[in-house]
Amino acid sequence: MKSKLISALVALGFLAASAMATTTNDLTGAGSGALPAGLKTPVVMSGTASFTTTAAGALDVYKVIIIPSNSVVKDLWYKIVSTNASAAVVHIGDSTLSNRYATAVDMQGVAGTCAFADSVGTFTNRQYTSKDYIAVKAAGAITAGSIQVKAVIVPFE
Repeated sequence: MKSKLISALVALGFLAASAMATTTNDLTGAGSGALPAGLKTPVVMSGTASFTTTAAGALDVYKVIIIPSNSVVKDLWYKIVSTNASAAVVHIGDSTLSNRYATAVDMQGVAGTCAFADSVGTFTNRQYTSKDYIAVKAAGAITAGSIQVKAVIVPFE
C-alpha cells in the first residue's frame, strides 16, 4: 500500500524536485494539485530548498510542496539540513502569506535543527479549497545551505 501511494505521488509530480534558476523556484514538479483517487487518509509531503544548488536573491521564492485542492494542512515542521556561512533567514508560507508557517528561520543555525511551525497564529488546521503551495522565501541573499519542509496534509470532501 505504501509503495502504491508513493508511486502515485511521484506520478502526479508531488515528490519530484527540479530546480529552476528564476525568482520563483518551483521544486514541486508538475503536480496536478489533486490527491490520488480514493485517498482518504493523511499523507506526509516533503520538499527541500537547496540554496547551494540554486542561490537565493532577496525575496526569492522556492515552492517546495504542492497543497492539493480540498485539503487541510494539519501540521508542518522544518529541518535545517545544511547551513549558510553568514547570517541569513527564510520564511515559510503559502501563496497568500509568505510567513504563514514560520518567520525568520535562521539558516546560519545548527545543521540538524528541527522545529514545528509556530508563526503568526493563522496556521492551525489551515484549509485550502483550491490548489496552493508551501514555499520557502529568502529574506536576503543566500548562497549555501538547505532546508527541508514536511507537512501533514489531510483530504476533505
